[in-house]
Amino acid sequence: MIEKEDMYVTRWANAKPIYIHEVDATDSAIGYDGFKFFRECRELRVLKLNYCEYFDDEAFRHLAYGRPKNTLNELEIITNGSVSEGIIKWITELKALKRLHLYLLPRIRNRNAFVRQVQLALPQCNITFPEGDKFGYGYNVKQ
Repeated sequence: MIEKEDMYVTRWANAKPIYIHEVDATDSAIGYDGFKFFRECRELRVLKLNYCEYFDDEAFRHLAYGRPKNTLNELEIITNGSVSEGIIKWITELKALKRLHLYLLPRIRNRNAFVRQVQLALPQCNITFPEGDKFGYGYNVKQ
């Protein structure tokens, strides 16, 4: 009897591998269980979680313990009332992270300490976390 996985490999042996490079989950309803699917993504480079409110800090454990920890370059989290300072434990495991943009995360009380901690763990990462009175995506915030 041929195993199911062997059958797949045999049938698609000549097909080029397809990888997910970018996920824009703006205004989506990805919850904790949805992050389990990110765990096996081999080439995930960009993840935008803007206006997603159904996940919390623990959802990022799947990214930190999965394949994305070595490939994820950009991460955006905008407007989430469930994300707290506890997410730092998982973000600092994302060793390939080059850009982190956070905005309107009310449960992160001390923005400066949070940014400083991430910067120490990931010195190659460009972090933007503008104050709540600034509007926009924070790419070119002018004072």
